Amino acid sequence: MAQSLLDENEGEYSGPVVYLDDIQNKSGVGNQLFATFQAKVKEGLNRSGRISIVDASSEQALQNEAQRRNSGVAVTSSSLFDKVKSLGADYILKFALVSESHERIVPEKSTGSVGKFIDALGGSDPYYKSTISLSVDVVSIKKGTVVRSKTYTCSGNSKSDTSWEDAASKAMDDVSTYALWTADYLSPLSGEILKIESVNKRKTKAETVIVNIGSRKKLRRYEYMYVYTVVDIAGEQSTRQIGELRVKEVLSPNRSLCEVKDGEKEILECSKKNVAMIVKSN
Repeated sequence: MAQSLLDENEGEYSGPVVYLDDIQNKSGVGNQLFATFQAKVKEGLNRSGRISIVDASSEQALQNEAQRRNSGVAVTSSSLFDKVKSLGADYILKFALVSESHERIVPEKSTGSVGKFIDALGGSDPYYKSTISLSVDVVSIKKGTVVRSKTYTCSGNSKSDTSWEDAASKAMDDVSTYALWTADYLSPLSGEILKIESVNKRKTKAETVIVNIGSRKKLRRYEYMYVYTVVDIAGEQSTRQIGELRVKEVLSPNRSLCEVKDGEKEILECSKKNVAMIVKSN
């Protein structure tokens, strides 16, 4: 491989500090379902392991600020920013449960022997389908503006038509994943491919590679990484995406084994030509 572009012996990984603002319920769902939503948000953020979270409910000054906002008392943005900044936070996260809708589904009765078998298993029983919408805003303390705004939709089905809340609870299972993605966006990882670990039988495609990122930077199994090469465009360096990896196993603090999911041929060719390949998490 080409000479390393990145120093893997840098200090212990330290991700951004994030202030989780008071999570909002704009949907009108009951307290129990909203509590599930709140728990799923925090679960996803904690799963990342790459950010430090300051929760409004755990800081009295910020809790008072949240209560004032919820009561309709005007609060200047500078007031909130100053308090959050004093805690060393880099970002403010604003999650909201925007809406929930549900409908009762009555499947059509199946026909034939296969249909009768499906009916016997309850495959044609009525059930509820719930769809929820959530929003996530990321505010940069340094810039003082929203730097990312996303809306996600999740859906879930109940096992029967006795309770639409069961379907809504199922829909919220995906909330944890979207919170995890938000945390990963705030804490991108970068490294490089060190070597091709295995190729296909015809030796035309890279199947697995070793990258110089591991447990020290909180890389997770099954996480996706994107592969780039550095190209020169009119005297300026830029990157070009050539492939995609999925982490198969975290081997050590600074090493992981990854499956090549896209760009198998080009990654192998770059390795043969001693071209450095950078990997990034997003």
